[in-house]
Amino acid sequence: MNNVNIKHLMEDGQSIIDFDTKSYNFYKLILDDFNKFFDEKSLPAINKLSEIHKNESQFNDFEGLRQRMFSLFRGKKFQDIYCKLGKEIIDNHYSKNALIQKTPTARIQPPQYMTTSFHCDAWYGHSELTTSFWVPLTKINENNTLYMAKDRASSKETLMSFKKNNYDLGQINDISKSICEPVLINYGQIKSFMPDMIHGAVPNTSNRTRVTFDFRIVSSRDDLGHKSISNYYDYNYLLNKDSLNSSDESIDDLSDLRLVSYSNSCRGVNAKSQLTLCAGIAQDRKINITRNESEIYVFSHLPVLRYYLGEESPETNGVIAFSLDIFENDISLAKKVFELALKNNKVILFAAEDILIRNNNDLTKAINIMLNNKN
Repeated sequence: MNNVNIKHLMEDGQSIIDFDTKSYNFYKLILDDFNKFFDEKSLPAINKLSEIHKNESQFNDFEGLRQRMFSLFRGKKFQDIYCKLGKEIIDNHYSKNALIQKTPTARIQPPQYMTTSFHCDAWYGHSELTTSFWVPLTKINENNTLYMAKDRASSKETLMSFKKNNYDLGQINDISKSICEPVLINYGQIKSFMPDMIHGAVPNTSNRTRVTFDFRIVSSRDDLGHKSISNYYDYNYLLNKDSLNSSDESIDDLSDLRLVSYSNSCRGVNAKSQLTLCAGIAQDRKINITRNESEIYVFSHLPVLRYYLGEESPETNGVIAFSLDIFENDISLAKKVFELALKNNKVILFAAEDILIRNNNDLTKAINIMLNNKN
């Protein structure tokens, strides 16, 4: 892996990192998974990821495929090589205070499709200490690639003009594109860039589907922007991943669990929205939801949640809940509920944070997340 000067990256706003595609064969992992899916649907296999659209006459659920990528990204096979790559990048370019995004973001852009409007990552809550990494898995050209500001100075100047004027989205896209150029790199290369670099996509006018993923590394937990620390692995996790017995390592295999889908007041998020996310995560994890239950709002001690985590309900393995926010930052209450679950060999899966509580290490991790969010 080539050595990128982080000071240079900070000045220019962007750089390129090379990686070994044999050691980190993301391409084959995703291609094999897609062909497994196509076989289940009685569709012809594809030889290249760039040929996904050739099945479009019989199958055009590209968003479904993208969600399948997310499922793969959370699985052990992908996580093993992804975390190894993340450790290598941090070893070469950061201090051991750095954190890496747990699950990369998947992107699929078939011919004639559009994906993301022009923007900078700072607009979406990423801090000044965050670097984005864009990984193309297919051959790209100027007709199907990402476009990015030519340099950091022009990007910053344009961002300032956006603040001073009430442009609509069309104007923002047109102005942004005028200062951007196509990112032309190969599989085995990663485009890294700072959160104030304008970038975006244009309609894919090529005859190839573009498949990419991207992730972020923040140099310190001291400035996460508006993102939760639960979105990131720290260096210690990357270093000891194989020996850690935690939910992060095996959360992809929960198919034997029978959970109750649970909602409560949760800072005003309505019950339907909570249960919809829980159902989606359960489907993704192949978890069997036995029933939906809502908390009795007038009681602050959460009797419904306690019941399904207690010995009174041996027919279930625990609960899937919307978020740690169900405790509304009541650390003492959360700890009591977690301890009740562990005492009765029950689990709690928090859908929004992707956190599974099933041992004391998980309990400590969840409490620390709540403390960080509280501060």
